[in-house]
Amino acid sequence: MSTLRPRRTTISGARAQFAGIVADVMNASPTGALVRTAHQQPPGEQGPLLLETDETSIPLTARVVRCEPLAGPLGTSKGQFALALTFVNPSAEAQARLAQVCKVGRRAESAARRLKVSLARRCPACKSRNVARESPHRYSCCACGLVFTGMRVGFLRIAR
Repeated sequence: MSTLRPRRTTISGARAQFAGIVADVMNASPTGALVRTAHQQPPGEQGPLLLETDETSIPLTARVVRCEPLAGPLGTSKGQFALALTFVNPSAEAQARLAQVCKVGRRAESAARRLKVSLARRCPACKSRNVARESPHRYSCCACGLVFTGMRVGFLRIAR
């Protein structure tokens, strides 16, 4: 029997400290998080986690579920790893704070889903022009690492 996982939410600017290692939070849910770090961790390792956002810090205990090297545009993620963490027995207070953080993140995601229109090829997140074309209609930003879709209509460029 499979169980449904809670929706994962991108939380911009969030950082995490797992077992003394600082990492960027790629996405989070009330049950776990995906973080990017320069340090490889073995699956099954458990330790303290401090999830920090602009508004709050949430102390948790987490276990590494998966650790994989990141693949990215033009080698920008070389030496980086994606750690999938699951939260171990979070308190009721921590669960409530996680739910609130994810709710705020979902509002920001809905605003980010809007189409961005410009005259030049730009990243829809950071507005950088340092963009690499990966395939037709698929681009990656070399500045922030975002992978996005885009197309040209006449002289306008549309990205999302």
